[in-house]
Amino acid sequence: PATTEANVRPAPDATDLHAERMRYMATGRLVECAEVAKTVLFLLSTDAASIQGHNLVVDGGYTSH
Repeated sequence: PATTEANVRPAPDATDLHAERMRYMATGRLVECAEVAKTVLFLLSTDAASIQGHNLVVDGGYTSH
């Protein structure tokens, strides 16, 4: 699952862990839920009719490291 603004609220003692994770975000920020939703809507649209059998990762570049 992607790291989004909705599911990450670092605890006070987890600030270092949060900062470490953010270092790997190519966009330099967390993914917004709206960005994930827009991707899903695109994939459901006729504009994406030729896209089949592909895993599309929406994670701000986190898995590219």
